[in-house]
Parts: sequence; structure tokens; C-alpha cells
Amino acid sequence: MFSLPSYILPTPLRVLDSIIDTWPILWRHSVTTLVETLEGFAIAVVVGVAAALLIAGSKVAERLIYPILVTTQAVPKVAIAPIFLAWFGLGTEPRIIIAALLAVFPIVINTAVGLVGVDQGLLMLARSTGAKGYRTFLQIRLPAALPGFFAGLKLGIALAIVGAVVGEFVGGDTGLGYIVTNAQGNLNTSLAFAAIVLLSVLGVGLFYIVDGIEKVVVRWS
Repeated sequence: MFSLPSYILPTPLRVLDSIIDTWPILWRHSVTTLVETLEGFAIAVVVGVAAALLIAGSKVAERLIYPILVTTQAVPKVAIAPIFLAWFGLGTEPRIIIAALLAVFPIVINTAVGLVGVDQGLLMLARSTGAKGYRTFLQIRLPAALPGFFAGLKLGIALAIVGAVVGEFVGGDTGLGYIVTNAQGNLNTSLAFAAIVLLSVLGVGLFYIVDGIEKVVVRWS
């Protein structure tokens, strides 16, 4: 029977034992990664919604914002992470920025598509009844954009975790990404897999929290 040594591929039982044995440490680093993820995600939501509103309201803004967005996504985050570390130090700030940069793209795109893709017949009907711009936005554009907005949030929260972990890989001494790299360097593969399992649980949990909020807010979808 083909098998690999445990320092290369630990068994699920060894990974579980590692989680139990090092739980206080893993919990502390999990909280760090969670906070970085949520802070980066919050920044991405604010910036993403503002950019989407500008794109939906102005062709000039659309031509200016889209190239910037594409450029930020085209540059590998692993390549720019050391630059952020040089600028902001080894604290959590570079990781939060990287998390925000990764998360903002799907939020902008999906929200802008939702705002722009409103049924023109409904808009014309609203204008014919004398509806003001803000009423048209609240009653027609906003409800139409919400499904796309939440789709962007679900993608964004997953990418925010990736961004935070990339920052932890490159620099710093906290977070689950740091645990993975440090454990691999010490050939403690079971601890590295334990951190990866917790990252997966964190990602799935945050995704379904956003999904649950969507089901409450967008009941007609």
C-alpha cells in the first residue's frame, strides 16, 4: 500500500490532534486573521460601492475607474506585499490593504452591473409619473442591484481572506498564514494542515454569514 511519511502528508487524525494540542495558539492567530479579513473587507465594501455608484452615474468615471481596477488586479499581490511591508511596517496594515485590494474588484463589478442593468422600461415609467431621482434609485435601481451586490460580497469575503493570508505569508509574526509558513519551515506539517483547516472553516463560515444576510435582505431573489 502506497503511503507518504507523516511529515509530508499527515493523517486526518494527526491533524485533529494538532488542532487540539495547539488550540490556544491557533485560536489567537485565527482571531488575528479574522480581524484583518473583516477590516479589509469593510474597506473594500465602502470603496467598491462608491466606485460602483460613480460608474453607474457617469461614463467618464467608468472610463477612469475600470482601468485602475484592472491594473490593481493584474499585479500579483505576492509581488506588491513586500512594498506595502516597506511602507507600513510589519503590522496588520499591509495585510488589511492587500485584503481590501483583492476584495474590492468583484464588489465594484457586480454592484455596477446591477445598477446599470435596470429595466429601462421601469425607469421610463417612473419618470413619466414624475418620480424624483432619489425615489427612482431607492425603489428601482437599489432593489435591482442588491442581488449583484451580494454576489460581489460573497466573492469579496473569500478573496479578503486570501489577501490577509498572502500578507501573513510575506511578513509578520501573527495570523494563520504565519502559522502555515512557520510550521512548514519546521517540518511540522500537521500544524500547517491544522491552520489550513481553520482557514477553510473561516472562509466557509464568513461566506454563509453573507449568504444568510442576503436571504433576509433580498427575499424576492
